[in-house]
Amino acid sequence: MRHGRLGTEEELLAAGADYTAAPMALLLALILLRETGIRPRRILDPAAGSGSWGRAAAVAWPEAELVALEPREQEAPGLRRVYHRVVVGRFGEADVGGPYDLLLGNPPFTSWSAGWHASARRQGLLTPGGLVALLGLSQWGQSRQAWPLLRTWPPELQVRTGGRMQGRGDGSTDARETSLWVFREGRAPEDHPRWTTVQAPPLGRRLHSWSLSHVPGVQPLLGADSAAVRALAR
Repeated sequence: MRHGRLGTEEELLAAGADYTAAPMALLLALILLRETGIRPRRILDPAAGSGSWGRAAAVAWPEAELVALEPREQEAPGLRRVYHRVVVGRFGEADVGGPYDLLLGNPPFTSWSAGWHASARRQGLLTPGGLVALLGLSQWGQSRQAWPLLRTWPPELQVRTGGRMQGRGDGSTDARETSLWVFREGRAPEDHPRWTTVQAPPLGRRLHSWSLSHVPGVQPLLGADSAAVRALAR
């Protein structure tokens, strides 16, 4: 069956595609708003995929301009229903304009070894005081790999997710815990990095799952679940 993303279920699974469920993206966006008070005018989703983070940002910050970056052309038609502008290309190569007040999304976990967060800074994609908020593995912050960045640009906030995604096409789940790691442009380096950690409440299996049958930009953002997610984020 074709799904409007990479193609068949087999192709999606072979690519290791993990899409953030829209309720989880909204929950993390609302917690980010609660903890930082950020009111961005321009938001870039650097790995738009199914558009869940754009949908969430449209609820949390309805006045913001939303820009999507996505390397797969077949995602673009659906994403144009969510974002004000869609750029097809790869992070660090495509011209996405800028600067932005917020970079928000779920990039491939390999982006953490590639240093996407620091790359955004080098590319001048952030306004003064702007935030990079990317989903990554929680244990990244305790890794030797992370230490050079932590010493030069420590995160301001870590939002740990309440459980992992479920509902892959082959019936498996990913038990690794993830966190929204938040970096602020202009934050001073520290010899002993410290940051605030908060725990996102659990959403439950139904709200924390995604389906391979969803087509980007077509499925409802949250529907009746929006109020439940807002209540959890208070």
